[in-house]
Amino acid sequence: MNMNWFFSLWFALLLLAWAPVSAKEKYVCKYKMEQGAALRYKTDTRILALQEVMGSEFESKSSFSGITKASLQGYDKNDNLEIILEIEALEITVQSMQVDSTLSNPDGLVGKQIRKLLAPNGDQLASVEIDTFLVPGFMPGFSSEQEFLPNLPGQPLETGATVQLSDIDTTHTRGGQTIRKMKVDFTLLGEELLAGHNCLKMAVKGEIELTGEGSMRGMSFFLEGDGDIEGIIHFEPTAGILVGMQNAIDIEMTIAVTGQQTMVIPTSQTIETKMELMP
Repeated sequence: MNMNWFFSLWFALLLLAWAPVSAKEKYVCKYKMEQGAALRYKTDTRILALQEVMGSEFESKSSFSGITKASLQGYDKNDNLEIILEIEALEITVQSMQVDSTLSNPDGLVGKQIRKLLAPNGDQLASVEIDTFLVPGFMPGFSSEQEFLPNLPGQPLETGATVQLSDIDTTHTRGGQTIRKMKVDFTLLGEELLAGHNCLKMAVKGEIELTGEGSMRGMSFFLEGDGDIEGIIHFEPTAGILVGMQNAIDIEMTIAVTGQQTMVIPTSQTIETKMELMP
């Protein structure tokens, strides 16, 4: 036997035995649009609500379908993004015991702009209306302060691993405010081609807690509730852009009303949202 060959083989096997397992690639997800870039997103949201009032159950349905343009104005010293949002198209449908209405491109909302400052992971730091928004009377819960882009995990992601994100947001609506606390797990499922983009596909699952207060028509209300969120995010890490997102939120809450009438209204709400980057 050729001993040189034997020792070479033995040495090669020894190296293989001690070689470290190759580490999985890690990804850091950050929004990083190009200066002056403008992206358009189509968003569809459907809301089903069930309320129990004085022993009777009432159902309401609403949907919002629109196109929003996001234009990058620049970055600050902390790499936060300053973007301008403009609602280019919007159709609103509401069906309830009190309202059955459809609005297409309402003047008080379409063409209006909002300036937002976002952290690199999408967390909203500031929101200011550039134009005055005139909200239809049957949409008291509308707020231009609502976050536009989904938050991304601040920690590096690797396939199969899960990282957690906690977030607190406050939105002011007509006559009140709502505080939303979220604790969400992100799991990187792998890579997937979507709409011509090489994306990271992330599963999102977590919990939401809501508290709020306000007044309407001479009555005060207080709400509290919690629920679950589950969805999928497609993000292109090289370009730093959201390509697609869909989620479903189920919330159980109670609304306490005081004033001319005093009552507690149990409410169940399901919100389904789909958002996709347009060509």
